[in-house]
Amino acid sequence: MLSLIRHEGRITIKLTGRLEGPHAEDLRLTVCPPSALDVDVSGVTSIDRDGERALIWLRERGATLLGAERFAGRLLASLVSSKQR
Repeated sequence: MLSLIRHEGRITIKLTGRLEGPHAEDLRLTVCPPSALDVDVSGVTSIDRDGERALIWLRERGATLLGAERFAGRLLASLVSSKQR
């Protein structure tokens, strides 16, 4: 599930449930420009490779990931490897 919160010129996307497969692509398509975006993933219960890629794509374009501590190690490793390509 995705909900939007507007506050002081920023938009926070709050994600809950599963961020997998086509839902990851939907997320990517809904956010332009990501540089003014906060993505709250604290309610995400599972994430697959597509979900990771969507978050990495957003982060590389300036989005801020909130509540990503649970996924931090995996996301950091993915970010590092994507920058080395």
